[in-house]
Amino acid sequence: MTRYLLVFVIAIMLVLLVSAQAMAYRVVLIPSGDVLPEGMVKLEYGHVVNPDHHSPPGIDWFSGYKLDARLPGNFEVYVNVKDTDDEFGASDLATDVSVQYLALQETAKLPNLSVGVWNINQDSPSPAGDRHQRSFWVGASKAVPLPSLIKRSPRFTLGAGTDLLQGFWGGVIIFTSPFASIAAEYDPQGIRMPNAGPITVAFGYNWTPHLRTKYANLGGDSAFALVYTDWFGKK
Repeated sequence: MTRYLLVFVIAIMLVLLVSAQAMAYRVVLIPSGDVLPEGMVKLEYGHVVNPDHHSPPGIDWFSGYKLDARLPGNFEVYVNVKDTDDEFGASDLATDVSVQYLALQETAKLPNLSVGVWNINQDSPSPAGDRHQRSFWVGASKAVPLPSLIKRSPRFTLGAGTDLLQGFWGGVIIFTSPFASIAAEYDPQGIRMPNAGPITVAFGYNWTPHLRTKYANLGGDSAFALVYTDWFGKK
């Protein structure tokens, strides 16, 4: 199994290195080699409904409030505030701050390559037992033209990390229209919901240049999100 995984990872890396350039986009849960366009800020509200198969069945629902912002000098910062409510109505808040740096700009032959620190402000479990360890990662993202299969070039991401992001992970964005997209990814164990599977699939639609809605299946959990994007200083 390890041999086949290694062959798959090498094959994806080769595809990333030889494919053509495309506009940057993001995946679902995993980090991406891409960063937001310069000056862009993204606000997202997400709500996850956990099915009964979770054990212990202490978390009935989960909400997340996320801010992503592109900073000068190829840096990006994202803050994720997580709010969980257990079966007794008790709430637990946790805030994770992550940063990444675009080390290599995408060209006709090379992918976007980023390095980052996931949960830079955390290095231990939260009081509720959730894991929020500081984790390091590297990721590459690139468009891969597949004209015989799809009109718009899908965008692939491949990465590797430590701790919560331990091992190899990756995903793909498929643009079904100028406004809609489908994303699929393999998530490392550390960022999955309790007892959830490793595969996440999401569907998103841009209603306006600023407003986007998303639905995702996070390894068996249903999630809904509302996303607003804008630019600093843009008139």
